[in-house]
Amino acid sequence: MTTPAAAVPRDLVAPAGPGIRLLAYAADLVIIAALVALTWPLHGGSIVAAALLLVELYVVLCLTRARTGRTPGSLLTHTVAVAAGTSDAPGFGPQAIRSVLFGLLHATVVGPAITIALSKDGQDWIDRFAGTQSWSLRADPETYAEYQSRLARRQAPQPQYDPAMWAPPASQSAQPRIAPYQPGSGARQASADRPKLQYKPPPTTAKPYQPTTSAGPQVFRVAPPPATGVRPAPASRPTPAPAPAPGPAPAARSSEGTRRAPQVVAQPAPAAPAPAIGHSTPPVFLNFDDGKRERVLGTLVLGRQPNPAPGERPVTIEDQTLSVSRTHLRVGIDGNGVWVEDAYSANGSTVGLPGQAFKPLPGGRRTYVSPGTVVGIGDRKLTIAAESASLH
Repeated sequence: MTTPAAAVPRDLVAPAGPGIRLLAYAADLVIIAALVALTWPLHGGSIVAAALLLVELYVVLCLTRARTGRTPGSLLTHTVAVAAGTSDAPGFGPQAIRSVLFGLLHATVVGPAITIALSKDGQDWIDRFAGTQSWSLRADPETYAEYQSRLARRQAPQPQYDPAMWAPPASQSAQPRIAPYQPGSGARQASADRPKLQYKPPPTTAKPYQPTTSAGPQVFRVAPPPATGVRPAPASRPTPAPAPAPGPAPAARSSEGTRRAPQVVAQPAPAAPAPAIGHSTPPVFLNFDDGKRERVLGTLVLGRQPNPAPGERPVTIEDQTLSVSRTHLRVGIDGNGVWVEDAYSANGSTVGLPGQAFKPLPGGRRTYVSPGTVVGIGDRKLTIAAESASLH
């Protein structure tokens, strides 16, 4: 059976705030530490004896709080612990639950202080679980008024459903109802004041179609084919002759009814294809730093384990440091010269001339280089070399 915690003036009672609760907890902590320190020499400096004394003092403090709702810290701060929603002391059951959980939080050192600092309306999460609450016996009028207003809003009765509010008015039942339509009872008669609507088609001003007759036969003309534009060839290629002007329009159908065939305009012959790269231009080679040499014909795919696309030729590069990707670089040659393209490698590729700063290659984009260019792929290097003249 619990007893009232204290004779509290109810007109100025309000939940204890986090600040005053922290002050009460700190006071209890200092008192227990002082008692353990004073009795330390009496136990011969034994840590076990000091730990047992600490547990005994904590148990006595919890029993006092369960019975009276007060501790030395609460006496100094004018606060009291009660069962939630009452003015009685917490009792042994709720206080035992709170003491065990609060004692376990001391293993985290700062857990009790953080828990108290986050309290609201005199309750932290342990108080809500155990059903306890802390009250301030010297609450200022503003805090008390704010709490009472918040408590009144919580305890305000909720509006209940009243069937009488939704009942139909008495006069509604006296209104006549319209009899529903029943099949077979005959057509409904229109009211006398409702005019009958008659459809009147809009007046038409369009004249009726009259076929026209022509004295002569109809003439159909065939449009000449459009002139086909010729794509300009490079400067090195011969310029084709200009296309001849289209002939006159074909004659119309004769009076006998026969139709002449349209005139066919001759098209210029396509230009001869350019000579293949590699025959009229000097051969290009890749000179690797390990002495290996590879000729550039078509598109080469370089890497430790290259995965070429159809039409590409793989070139395997030995690399013990794994700085070269499986598919690292593509090298090719076309009418504009030699190009290199980084295949989105992990360590990237660089290009530069001897004695100059190297620049990184953008991934997936061709970059044209001149003979003598050094290409870095990981820790390996190769040089673009031509046997005679440079490619442009």
